[in-house]
Amino acid sequence: MLQDNNMMITGLLMLLVTMVCLIIQNSRALMVLFLFEILTLSIYLMLSTKFIMQGSPLPAMIFLVLSVCEASVGLALLVSIIRNYGSDQVFSK
Repeated sequence: MLQDNNMMITGLLMLLVTMVCLIIQNSRALMVLFLFEILTLSIYLMLSTKFIMQGSPLPAMIFLVLSVCEASVGLALLVSIIRNYGSDQVFSK
């Protein structure tokens, strides 16, 4: 039980640190996508801990499959942006 609480706290800390990094660093599309992936993994860590404690890992697996689809769409958009504009900078300085 204590280990499960530690996993939930670790997931929450990862979530908060990633949100702060998203607010601070948002000029490059690749960095934003990378931070979204960390955000997704921290949510998955919390969900899997909660659902495995209840004995039902299926919702966590569904979330993992949807996050993989989100990552592939994000990567395809990044490639499209780089091909059209030549850079992944969101804001031109």
